[in-house]
Amino acid sequence: MVMAGGGWGGWGHDRRVFLYPPVIMRYFMASRMVRRSGVWAGLVLGMLACATSSASSNGTSNGIGNRTSNEIGNGSVDGKAPIDRSTVTSSIVTSSPVENAAIAGQVPVGVLEQLRQDAIGRWGFPASGKVVRTAAASLRDMEGVPWISARVPRWKVTLEGAGQRVVYVASEGAFVLVRREGLELPQGLSGQVREAVQRSAAQYWALPEGGPMVGAFGAKLHPSQVMVWSAEAVTWKDGCLELGVLDRNCGKGAVAGWRVTVAGVRELPGPAEISGSQVGPQPVPMLTFRVDGTGRRVQPDLPEWAGQLVVKTATEWGFGQGKGRFLGAAAVNWPKGCEQVRGLPYACDPIPGSGWLVKLEQGLRRWTVRVDREERSAVLLQRENPVLEQTLGARLAMQVKGLAGSHLELQPEQVWITRLEARRFGGCLGLPLPIEDCGMGEQGYRVTVEGRSGQRQVYRVGERFGIRTEAIGGLPVRTDRLPSRLARVVLQDASARLKLRMDGLHIRSFEEVTECFRSPTAAPNEPCLTWVTTDRLRVVVTNFQEDWVYEVNRAGKVLSVQRLMGKLNDRLDDRLIAGVRLRGAGC
Repeated sequence: MVMAGGGWGGWGHDRRVFLYPPVIMRYFMASRMVRRSGVWAGLVLGMLACATSSASSNGTSNGIGNRTSNEIGNGSVDGKAPIDRSTVTSSIVTSSPVENAAIAGQVPVGVLEQLRQDAIGRWGFPASGKVVRTAAASLRDMEGVPWISARVPRWKVTLEGAGQRVVYVASEGAFVLVRREGLELPQGLSGQVREAVQRSAAQYWALPEGGPMVGAFGAKLHPSQVMVWSAEAVTWKDGCLELGVLDRNCGKGAVAGWRVTVAGVRELPGPAEISGSQVGPQPVPMLTFRVDGTGRRVQPDLPEWAGQLVVKTATEWGFGQGKGRFLGAAAVNWPKGCEQVRGLPYACDPIPGSGWLVKLEQGLRRWTVRVDREERSAVLLQRENPVLEQTLGARLAMQVKGLAGSHLELQPEQVWITRLEARRFGGCLGLPLPIEDCGMGEQGYRVTVEGRSGQRQVYRVGERFGIRTEAIGGLPVRTDRLPSRLARVVLQDASARLKLRMDGLHIRSFEEVTECFRSPTAAPNEPCLTWVTTDRLRVVVTNFQEDWVYEVNRAGKVLSVQRLMGKLNDRLDDRLIAGVRLRGAGC
């Protein structure tokens, strides 16, 4: 082996040894001495490691320090292959998500930045916050929060900033926030009070899987994901915390407690909102509670008059006189004043409304009531029976509530599923029309729903035949969406004209009547550019031999009746009975 510079000391005069250690490595590994003697190999590799370390401390670190911002930002060094950023420690990244560079090598920087961006985007974490601690993790670190991946979590990551602390558990491609903490809360605020408020907030924000959204709150939250934002000591006048509308037996003496505000999860904008005019992140939803000093009694921060109005409104929609409780009250704003406007040409400028979105619970049922602060009025926005809706499934539950909303002239969210029975039905769900050849039966559900007091309807639901309305109150089996009040008017008139029972008639279709709106300055021959919806409906009724077209207004007055001429087989609407064969109809 030939040594450059005439011996070991010659290495100190050949700077290539320090600047290019890979060359020396290949040189020694290729030499006979290294191949023949393990001792020599150990000596050589050991000295090479020392030389490389010395070179890094004397020269290379200065080069990296001067080139970091340009080379790392461009993804390459000296024009060579791009650097894998997932392996670059935060000590050489200009805008680091990590507070302490000593922990940076434990978790890929890309994962740390992803966690930080999630905390900022969804949980209201300050943009100036940093990663302050990482550690190895397992499922024991989840603190009751469900893990979302088949891979066991690898890292536990803690971020802090502006009085907040968030803790994540993560692995490659998956992460979950397991805890949020406020770092500047009063020292007298006990853990029992914090946990009680977190549980109440999580129950307020909880929704059935895939259920409808009311207000600015999102998916289910675990109590540990709710952050106590602020707290102030308060002395309440009574044991009901000055909101005794649901329970008057709570003592009359003053009670020391707290007014506590908590933060939930921010709704991220959907694709339509991202591409539309909505700009900037949405506010993090907040709830404020009244709590006694033990955490045993938790009430929403709501005036007594508003609580009474909520209970009165909910009672009109099925809330009983038995024991119930408030889940919480969120301060909300909304546009109002245009609810009755049906579109052009009637222009409407909404005015801002403000108040609270209050949720009540009784047993397994929930009511959501919106209270108007200025007008001191309330309206029911939603009723839920989560257990029944989850059993039926989110998709079918929404379809049933949507159809019932049309029949009962309510918003789908106001419809209440009160009973659910699994059944084995015959063909066409056991409700065939005279012209149908239904074939085999199927497994499905019999669903009972309620609207306002006294309103009730029963549906049969199946995957093959969809939804059919059972005959009730003298009306026949139905597959249409016409409001039941108008369906009764039309069918009674047709029954009298044709001298048939109503169960021999069927509503095949209906549509809203539109008309052209012309500007006063428009020319007589100018084509219509604006079509507006009227208060009239066109309904087609059949006795399965001939059709009749009714025009009625929404007040229930029959405006005109016309008999359709021609063969029935040429006019049957296959869309109303999709998936079934029509007997004798040439289908």
